[in-house]
Amino acid sequence: MKILNIDLKAYLKTNLKANLNTYKFCAIVIAICGLMAAPSHVFSQSGFFSTPDTLLVEDPDSIVEYEFNVVAILPFFSVFIEDDENIPTKRIERMREISVETLNGIRWACDRISSEGYKVNVTILESIPDSLGEFNWGEEELIGADVVLGPLQQQSLSKSIKPIRRVGAEHVLLTRVNDNLLRGNEHMRSATPSPYCFLDHIANRINSQHSQDNIIFFMAGGVEQDMESQFYDLFKLDSLGFNSFGSDSLAFDTIHGSRKSVGSLAETLDFYKRNVVVSLASKSSRSVLSNLQMVVQSNDSTEVYVFAHSAMPQLGFVDIQFLSRTRATVPAQSAVNWSDSTTIAAIRIYRNLYQTDPPDFALRAHDALIDAFRRDLVENLNAAQSTVDSLETEIVWDLSTLPAVIATKFNWIQKYDFGGYVNSAWSLSTYHENIWCPSDSIPALLPFIIPELDEDGKYIKP
Repeated sequence: MKILNIDLKAYLKTNLKANLNTYKFCAIVIAICGLMAAPSHVFSQSGFFSTPDTLLVEDPDSIVEYEFNVVAILPFFSVFIEDDENIPTKRIERMREISVETLNGIRWACDRISSEGYKVNVTILESIPDSLGEFNWGEEELIGADVVLGPLQQQSLSKSIKPIRRVGAEHVLLTRVNDNLLRGNEHMRSATPSPYCFLDHIANRINSQHSQDNIIFFMAGGVEQDMESQFYDLFKLDSLGFNSFGSDSLAFDTIHGSRKSVGSLAETLDFYKRNVVVSLASKSSRSVLSNLQMVVQSNDSTEVYVFAHSAMPQLGFVDIQFLSRTRATVPAQSAVNWSDSTTIAAIRIYRNLYQTDPPDFALRAHDALIDAFRRDLVENLNAAQSTVDSLETEIVWDLSTLPAVIATKFNWIQKYDFGGYVNSAWSLSTYHENIWCPSDSIPALLPFIIPELDEDGKYIKP
C-alpha cells in the first residue's frame, strides 16, 4: 500500500535551474517515500483502534477499510518552456516555492496520519493551464477524492470549481478568496479565517466594556466598505431605539473619511470622556492609519483606545508608543503554541524531514489536511455507528490519538444558505506591556476619571 500516490510527471517535466535544486530534492524524497508501506485502518464493532498492531476483531464481517484520498492542485508551471530566451520570472519562482512549501506540508500531514496506521492516497495536479487555456488533467483524476486542496490562484480556481463540484469532493481553499465565491457550493470551505467574522468579536467587546464611553467609528470606504457597512449595522438602532445587542445607551458616532483623510476625527474626540476609535482600514489604506496615529498622538491629554484591523501590527510605521498608549486591540488568528509538547513533537517531524521550521504555506496545508481528515473520519464513524445501531451494538470510539492541527484553529460556519463554509476562528489581541497578549488575559480597565484643569487651563494629571 502507498502512503503517497503522487503523479509527479507534470512537475518533473519542469526544467529547474541550479538555484531551484531544493525542489528536485523535495520531489525525489516524496516520490521515494511514496513507495513506503503502511497498514490500513479499520472500523470494528469492538471499537476503534489507533495503532498499526494486529487487530483482533470479534466479528470479521463488520470490518470496513478506511482510506483517505487527497488531491492537491498546485502551480508548478510545468507548462512553462524554459530556455535561454524564456527565463522564469520572480513570480513564477515564488509560486514554485509556495507549491513546494504546500507539498511539504501535505507530506508532513501524511507522515503524521500514516504513523497512526491510516492509509492516505495523495495525487498532485498542475494548476497552470496550457497555451489553449486547458488543464492537463480531467474530472477522472478527481473521482474518488475525499478532499481537494487548491488551486492557490484566483484564475485557476475559477476554472476548477465546476469539475470539482461535479465529482462531489470537498473543496478546501488555502488562500484568501471573496466569500461570495462560496455561494451555491456547500462542498467548498475557505480555510483562511474570514475578516468578516472578526467583526462580532470587536463589537461584543465594545458593547461589554465601553458601553458608557464615546465610541467613534471611522469609515474610510474603499475595499473595506462592505465590511464597514456590516459593522455599522451591528450598532445601528432599530425603530425602538435598540441596537443588535439590545442596548439603547451606547454613544456611537460615525465619521466618514477617505483613504487619505480621517475627516473630523480630531474634533470628535471628547476630552471629558474615554474615547474608543474603531477603524477597519487595512494595508490598502495606510495613509488613514498614519493620519489616525498622528491625530491621537497630538491629543496626548485625551484618553483614547483603538480597535483596528488585523493587518495593523504588520505595518512598520505604527509607533510602539501609539500601540501602548491606545491599548490597541486587533483581531488575531491562532498561532503555533510552542509550550505544547504535542505541537513541539509534530514540529520536530518537519524538522527531521526538511531541516527547518515549517513556513506559512506548509502550516496551512498541514492543518487543512489534518482538519479534513478528522472530519472525514468522524463522518465515516457516524456511518459505521448507524450500521451498528441496527444491530443494537454500542460502539465507543477512541479518537484521542488523532493528529491535531498546529497553527490554524477551525470553526466552520455556513455563511450563506446552500453555500460553503468559512473559518470564523478569530480572537482579540491587545498590546499590553510591550507585547501582544490575548485580550481576555489583560487587567480590566479602571473607571474613567473626569480630567481637571488648573487655573491656566492645563490638564492636571491624576
